[in-house]
Amino acid sequence: MAIVEKPPLVSRVHDAYLAAVAEHLGLSYGLTIPLWTEEPNRFLETPFFAGGAEVLKALLLVESPLAFRRRQIFVSRDALHRPRMEALAQSRIF
Repeated sequence: MAIVEKPPLVSRVHDAYLAAVAEHLGLSYGLTIPLWTEEPNRFLETPFFAGGAEVLKALLLVESPLAFRRRQIFVSRDALHRPRMEALAQSRIF
């Protein structure tokens, strides 16, 4: 499984973002969330808003999934949306 292996550190934002993605996928698809996602260097000290547009900040604050908000990364609700992932999840239900 791709999220199990601990990725190398790159930059504060990228490191936190990768941890948020791994945690979000774990929560969304019932996967084990890797321990490396809780390391202190996988969290930001100051907020990061994707897109950088001031007018989007309020929307991103509301829409960001929990795993991203915990790390002070604010993205749109569907930042990780992929139609194929949805189809795979549906096929597991039936």
